[in-house]
Amino acid sequence: MDPALLSRSLRAVTTRRVRTISRKDHVQAAVVSDDYLVGFIEGEGVFHVGIVPSPFTRLGWQVIYLFKVAQNPIGESVLCALQERLGCGTISPNAKAGARDRTLKYVVRDFENLTTRVVPFCDGRLVIKREALDAFKDVLDRVRDDEHLTAKGLLEIVDIAYAMNTKVRRVPRGAIEAAMAGRGILTGHTPDSH
Repeated sequence: MDPALLSRSLRAVTTRRVRTISRKDHVQAAVVSDDYLVGFIEGEGVFHVGIVPSPFTRLGWQVIYLFKVAQNPIGESVLCALQERLGCGTISPNAKAGARDRTLKYVVRDFENLTTRVVPFCDGRLVIKREALDAFKDVLDRVRDDEHLTAKGLLEIVDIAYAMNTKVRRVPRGAIEAAMAGRGILTGHTPDSH
């Protein structure tokens, strides 16, 4: 057979095979190792700590924390494998960066699953994101110890959170401190007991 003709027929078969794989079959086909998932987290994972205004807290600010991995729809099977391996979290559309953005995200937000499933899975395995994980663990430990409920503790968490990422923060640390002072919460001051 002519090599050029053979090449064309192989491409056609390959193309046909790709087209016959349904998305459902593709998602179910992924079986990946823990090492692969760790590498996936190294490349695509985020350990996020944020400080947001909250009228429901005494200090007027709330600490939020989450673990997130985003991926194009072709990688949905890996997100599903990670979700299955960790036994928690949700997969949903990611915030759209544009009209053509169809990325998906796997997110774990609740404290219990972060501390008992996500952190233990990642601890001692990450290289690139080890410092981010260590800072994330530090914040979770402080929240467990209720340090986020004091002005001093909350500002220490703000410092950790803001050091975790070089992005410009929406609310400067000084604004958080000033807002707490405006609520009558003085930082670094203990009222007299008399």
